[in-house]
Amino acid sequence: MNFNLSHSERLTVVAVCPTFPVGVDIEVLNGTIGTDPTDIVLSPRERAWIETRPLAKRKEDFVRLWTVKEAYVKLLGQGLSLDFSSIEVTLDPVRMVRTEAGGPQPGDLYIETRKIEMRDTAYHLALAIRCSSVGRPIVTLRILHSPFIELYHNDSMESV
Repeated sequence: MNFNLSHSERLTVVAVCPTFPVGVDIEVLNGTIGTDPTDIVLSPRERAWIETRPLAKRKEDFVRLWTVKEAYVKLLGQGLSLDFSSIEVTLDPVRMVRTEAGGPQPGDLYIETRKIEMRDTAYHLALAIRCSSVGRPIVTLRILHSPFIELYHNDSMESV
């Protein structure tokens, strides 16, 4: 059994997959990220893409890129020790373009993202699963609101 969890402000998310390693991340969209982290987190192509986005969308797009990368490194069990700028993600469609040397190839990864809105707060959720082209990962996602009241439950999230 493989599982991973993440939290941001009032939400906690747990992802469980019986057959494949899984990583998950959730981040609040309308919070403060800090001083411009794009130089240390984004690849040169991702930074160039962010610069082409409308100003109103840049922060959300950055958080979407960040959550995919964080879910991916959590899937690997390496956390923040990896060089995030060496990993490359596209958002349209959402997929890994480049992974670190020796890691799983982009074709061996299933990536999914979702925006979740709770009252006056929006979050971005990313899920990463390392799976072969044979088999279909089934993942149970549970999103809990502090103090851990279940809000969302999906037992049939399947990749194609």
